[in-house]
Amino acid sequence: MNEEVVSPEGDNRRAVLVILSLSAVVVAFLFWFIYGRGTSAYEAAAPGWVANLPAVNASLNTLSATFVVAGLLFIKRGLKTQHAAMMIAATVSSVAFLVTYLIYHYFAKHTPFAGEGWIRPAYFFILLSHIVLSVVVVPLIGSTLFFAAGRKF
Repeated sequence: MNEEVVSPEGDNRRAVLVILSLSAVVVAFLFWFIYGRGTSAYEAAAPGWVANLPAVNASLNTLSATFVVAGLLFIKRGLKTQHAAMMIAATVSSVAFLVTYLIYHYFAKHTPFAGEGWIRPAYFFILLSHIVLSVVVVPLIGSTLFFAAGRKF
């Protein structure tokens, strides 16, 4: 009998490697989709409702943040079921944001920043930090969802 015993740590390590690999694929796709597709994708005429998507995106981000704060307040009070519901709602609204963001950027033409003076480096600093943080958060969300689904708190 030569049975291989897999430890929980090994399972977790394997899961984290899968999450990191999937995250790299997702981030690479997003960079290609937003920055690398070229201009041929803009040939399709945007439906009128696409112009409303930036406001929808802002609303979805506001909802996500509200759900996260509510979830934090619930878990601090020991209300695990309500906390879980808020985290699920935050995840769903974040996924909805990503979908509408991609739809918008499918149709939107690239608009270079035209600001001058001190606002230009400030804008690019905020943009760069936003991009870096969005890349970092993808595997964090994946890991959080994996461990929460397995009830490994």
